[in-house]
Amino acid sequence: MAALGCIPLLVLGTAACSADSETADNTLPQTQLRRACGGIFDTQIRKEAKKTRVHAGNTDSYREAATYLQQPDAHNLSGWKVLCRLTPLEKDKQTEDLLYLSTGWDIVNPQNGKSTEWRPSTNGGQSSGSLTVLCPNPGGKEFKRYHSLKFSLFDELHLSNNSRAKLLIAAAKKFVPHMQCTNKITYPDPDEVAPR
Repeated sequence: MAALGCIPLLVLGTAACSADSETADNTLPQTQLRRACGGIFDTQIRKEAKKTRVHAGNTDSYREAATYLQQPDAHNLSGWKVLCRLTPLEKDKQTEDLLYLSTGWDIVNPQNGKSTEWRPSTNGGQSSGSLTVLCPNPGGKEFKRYHSLKFSLFDELHLSNNSRAKLLIAAAKKFVPHMQCTNKITYPDPDEVAPR
C-alpha cells in the first residue's frame, strides 16, 4: 500500500518516498491529531483513527494553496497542493503515510447538479474518497477550462466513509473561502451521503 501513497506525492514534487525517508520522517513535527491540518479532525474521526499524536508533514497553509491555485499558470490538471499529510510516529513498514489530503483543478464538475459532490473510493482504490466543488471564476478571474476543485483523500487510518466525507468537507470549508468562488456553495450532509 505504501507504493500507492507515493504516486500522487511524486506528481506533487514531494520527496516523501525517497530512500532516506526513514530519517526524514523522524524530523517532522509531532502534533496532537486534534490540532493537525487546521483542526479538521473532530471527535468521531479521532476515535476511529485510534491515534492521539502523529507527525504532521510540511504543507502549504489553506490560504497559500488557494493563492497558488488562483494563478493562471496553476490552472491545469497537474497543479495539485497537499493540504494535510500525516505520518506515523513509529517507523511503520506497512505505510509511509497515514493520511494525506490534496486539492487541485478537475475536469469533472459535480454530476448531481449541485455545487458539491462527495464520491467514495475512486481511481481503483488509489483515493479513499473525494469531494468535488464547483468554483467558477476564482477571485474574479475568468478561466475557460476547469471550473471545479477536487479534494482527494488517501487514508491508511481506515476511517469510515462517513468520517472521510466529514474530513474532506471540513478541509474544503477552510480552503474554499480563500478561492473567492463566484457561486454559492452548499456542502453535503455527511450523514446523508455517507451514512454511518
